Amino acid sequence: DPLDPYANAAMGRLHILTGSPDDGMVWLDRSIELSPNYAKGHYSRAFLQVIRSQTIATRAGIDMAIGLSPLDPLMGPMLVHLGLTQLVGGRYAEAAGLAARGARVAPNHTLLAMVAAATAILADDAVAATHWRTVAVERRPDASVSLFRQGPQYSPELDASLHAALRRAGFPE
Repeated sequence: DPLDPYANAAMGRLHILTGSPDDGMVWLDRSIELSPNYAKGHYSRAFLQVIRSQTIATRAGIDMAIGLSPLDPLMGPMLVHLGLTQLVGGRYAEAAGLAARGARVAPNHTLLAMVAAATAILADDAVAATHWRTVAVERRPDASVSLFRQGPQYSPELDASLHAALRRAGFPE
């Protein structure tokens, strides 16, 4: 249904997950136009924007989504992606704090724990990095850089930074 905000958001996310994120933006924009109070639409568009390293737009979208749905089931990923905007901006301690909050809110999400480990390494917090690496391995024993690569593909610069940090945190290739 072209007039259903959920269907439009789903189409946008489908494009993100199938490797053509730029084609998803029209769907995500339409989702929000149809329902300006649809938190998942705002978060989904922000998710695409973090992939593109559009940090200001990402922050605004995630802030809107959190404001609309402060108990949202996607709060963990929202906080981690908000943290990635801080990472892109060179604010490593803020990135690590947000990533850790996101990983705590989503206690079964391995990739979020991996981001928490990577951002902790970049913030020079080896203790936190070890903690989050342990959590990730407890959640999924095969946690590795290659597993992380199966998740969302960020900008080449952000991906390279996260992959290097994951290796420094002790994740195998």
